Amino acid sequence: MTGGPSASCPGCGGPGRRKFFGLDHIYDSEHLGYQGPYFSWTPVPDQFSLEAFERLEHGRKDREPIMAEIILASSHNPWSPIAHMIDWDDLGDGSVFHEIKKEGTDPKEVWKDPENVRTEYRRAIEYSLDSLTEWVERYGDENTVLVFLGDHQPVPTVTAGDTGKDVPISIVAKDPKVLERVAGWNWTDGLKPAPDAPRWGMDTFRDRFMTAYGPQGGTSAAPAP
Repeated sequence: MTGGPSASCPGCGGPGRRKFFGLDHIYDSEHLGYQGPYFSWTPVPDQFSLEAFERLEHGRKDREPIMAEIILASSHNPWSPIAHMIDWDDLGDGSVFHEIKKEGTDPKEVWKDPENVRTEYRRAIEYSLDSLTEWVERYGDENTVLVFLGDHQPVPTVTAGDTGKDVPISIVAKDPKVLERVAGWNWTDGLKPAPDAPRWGMDTFRDRFMTAYGPQGGTSAAPAP
């Protein structure tokens, strides 16, 4: 691979995805070196997935810039049991997660009470975000740019019946010039969008993102609501 797109997708994979997105390589759960347990639906905890990405792609000294799609699966239903953050140097081959799983909750018990479901969902989201933000702090540099977002709302048990389809999205970069390109979007500083933050469809975001960071990109205004 020479700077082309790659994907780390612990819970999916296959030639169809690779062909559709034009990916040079896919690392599914069988190619990350993980020797730990499943956490219900989640085949690989997020922290390990990100460490594997660093080892296999991002941390290589001989590579050109890379674009990668990384699916963080720890926030997937049923959110029980949930891994927790450990020292990155202790991740090893993931065997440490056998004991961590034993410390977790039982999904059958959790799903007897909606309040418990919401609590475990929150903890799962916290774990995913902690994995990502700690990875940026540990391995990011002046050239690192992240776009991370939720793929959909959780089930009504968590949202208390709300059927909205909005999800948060953030652009994270150390270089201020990266964020200057989208200064006119009226996005909220930080990772939590304000209640009055712009709401765009994914097609709108895609087009504006490609325009802002394409060859002729520059500071652009937000589209009309």
